[in-house]
Amino acid sequence: MNTNDLRRAMVNYQSGIRSIILSKSQVKLYKHIRDSMTRSNMWVTSSEVAKSRGLSAQNAWCQLNTLYKKGYLARESRKQDSGAHEWAYTIESYLR
Repeated sequence: MNTNDLRRAMVNYQSGIRSIILSKSQVKLYKHIRDSMTRSNMWVTSSEVAKSRGLSAQNAWCQLNTLYKKGYLARESRKQDSGAHEWAYTIESYLR
């Protein structure tokens, strides 16, 4: 896609583009997740992101949930040792 195609898309699909565009902090979080993924661990949890980025668990969950809703992350529910469930996130396969 060239620059003119991008401009045309921005004019014709403005509301759709707004719904998927990322803020600077969302891009940083996305890159953090991408860079922290390894072959053995393709998933991260909100508590792991909170710890590594110095955020509260709730703040990390909110940011991850936003990336999920925008279609950049996939998620699955994981059962913890305590019996509680926690979301685990990974980069959507079409973005890898």
